[in-house]
Amino acid sequence: MLAQAANAKTATQRVHWLRKGAQAITDAVAPLAACRKGCSHCCSISVVISRAEASVIAKEAGRKLNAAAGFEVDFEGDVIDRVREEMTQKYQGQPCVFLESGQCQIYEHRPLACRLLLNLDEDDLLCHLVPNADAPRVPYLNTRAHEVRALLAFGNQQYDDIRAWFSD
Repeated sequence: MLAQAANAKTATQRVHWLRKGAQAITDAVAPLAACRKGCSHCCSISVVISRAEASVIAKEAGRKLNAAAGFEVDFEGDVIDRVREEMTQKYQGQPCVFLESGQCQIYEHRPLACRLLLNLDEDDLLCHLVPNADAPRVPYLNTRAHEVRALLAFGNQQYDDIRAWFSD
């Protein structure tokens, strides 16, 4: 599926194949994860997505994309990790724009980052956000290989948090 994503002709097709790959991972790991329906702790942390993925979500969800959002990311060295850390600091504790009454309003169209975030602890205790505290080290499934393939499939893109792409 990742090879199909890399060879897809359009961004929509790339997102489709990457989602299928993410679903295969989720299906295999979900029985071991602490994540359960109705849990929305991870909906108040940063969700960095590409312009291509944001555009697909906008179309599927019938939402307007903030054209001013997005920034170029240099994939050299530890830049990706630094960007992720900056976004974590900026958006930690802020609910996703698609979270309403504890439910994801775009669950079927949710970002790859959401699909691949699986807590492998015994329970969701470490997922609880504590105001003014550092984010706990949740034992998430290591999906770095899928993330790297997604970055390669999307190519040189702009990235931003989902809240920036869909700010009201």
